[in-house]
Amino acid sequence: MKKKVNTREEDIAEVQEMWNEAARAKKDSPLATTHDRILRDLEIAAILKRIPEGKKTLKVLDIGCGNGFSTLEYAKARSHEFHGIDFSPEMVKYAEAAKKKAIKKLKGKVSFAEGDALKVTAKDGTYDIVTTDRCIVNLVTLEDQKASIKEIHRLLKKGGRAIICEGTMQGFTNINNLRKLAKLPIMKNHWHNIYLDETKLEPVMRKYFEVIEIDPFASTYYIASRIFNALAATDPSKPDYFSKINKVAATMPSFGEYSPLKVWYLKKR
Repeated sequence: MKKKVNTREEDIAEVQEMWNEAARAKKDSPLATTHDRILRDLEIAAILKRIPEGKKTLKVLDIGCGNGFSTLEYAKARSHEFHGIDFSPEMVKYAEAAKKKAIKKLKGKVSFAEGDALKVTAKDGTYDIVTTDRCIVNLVTLEDQKASIKEIHRLLKKGGRAIICEGTMQGFTNINNLRKLAKLPIMKNHWHNIYLDETKLEPVMRKYFEVIEIDPFASTYYIASRIFNALAATDPSKPDYFSKINKVAATMPSFGEYSPLKVWYLKKR
């Protein structure tokens, strides 16, 4: 029997419900969107590095904020106005709950709302900084991914900065090629992720933005955690993400381009 092909709208609904289920299962846990807490901390550090502190209060939009864990970490470290949006109402519900728990630790102001990465309900030029962290990979078509870049450009003030932390097809291929050399099974892409094709998305970024930096910040960590840690594991398909190997690797400088994850640090033209 021929497999049914979903419409774009059906694909979006399936991804949304998957994240609703993840929110109900993990609530306000930092593991709601990943099994690897160390990697999550590296992502947060890579984004925070590019959100400056200063006398001026900046308006920061976090698109695809999930249960708000990262957004709240930004607000604990920086005294700006942070607004997180996500298309999963369950994620937003737990983001609000997490905010109440963290309120005394916050330096900045935080708000959360349901929102669409392609149609954000904010005026042109509202934000000083827009961030994403593994959000664009959840958009179901290449055209939607391209449209999200254009939408980020619209939302930013002139000279505003985009901090886009996303997985790429090229980086995923590179780490899997190393796994083949190590006689490890290749990692499978999660069904809800469409890794960014750098050859197709970077030209769109360069059309709308000046590229300040492209940082494969987690490359060393991926080599250690997805190769050496997997080789040391009793079952390579079920590695210990909190292993000593991973903890040490997280402190090391990044080398090469063996991580699916990269940060594009961009300035609006």
